[in-house]
Amino acid sequence: EGRSGVTVKDCYIRGFYYGIKTTTSSDTTIIENNITNNDFYGVYIHQSNNTHVDNNTVTNDNNGIYAISSIETTIANNTIDLNKKFYGVYDYGGTDDTIFDNIFYNNYHGIYMVNSDNANISQNNVTISDVYALFMHTGSTNALIENNNISESQYGIYFKTSSGDNNISNNS
Repeated sequence: EGRSGVTVKDCYIRGFYYGIKTTTSSDTTIIENNITNNDFYGVYIHQSNNTHVDNNTVTNDNNGIYAISSIETTIANNTIDLNKKFYGVYDYGGTDDTIFDNIFYNNYHGIYMVNSDNANISQNNVTISDVYALFMHTGSTNALIENNNISESQYGIYFKTSSGDNNISNNS
C-alpha cells in the first residue's frame, strides 16, 4: 500500500485471500507469476497508477485481475482460467487501461468493464465464458476494441446503458 516501483516476479502464490494486492501505489510490475487457488482475488489493484500485469498464469481464483479506480493499468500476455468463477478481468472506474494479448478461458465473464474510459482491448482470446466474453457496462466510453477472438459465450461483446463512443473492429 502506497508504494512506488515494486516488482513481483517469478513467484508461486497460492492460498491467500488476495494473491497480490496493490493499493494507492504507482509503477508496480507483476510479471511471470503463477497465481492459483486464492480465496477471492488473483491480482487486486486499487487506486493505483501505471501498474503492469504481464505474463502471469492465474488459475482457479474467484476473480482473476480486479482493478478499481486505477489509471494506466496494463494487463498483457496473461492466461486466466478461473474454472467458471467470476471475472477474468474486472475494471471499474479505470482510465487509459490496456488489456492486450491475453488468454481468457473457462471464466464466468471474460472481460468486464464498468465506468472505464479510454481502454484499449485488443488481441485477446476469450473462450468459454458462461455469460459475457466482453461486457462494456454503464459509462464505459471511448474504448478501442479490436482484433479479439471471442467464442463459446452466451454474449460475445455486450454494451450497456451509457457505454458509447467505442471503436469496435476486426473481432471474430
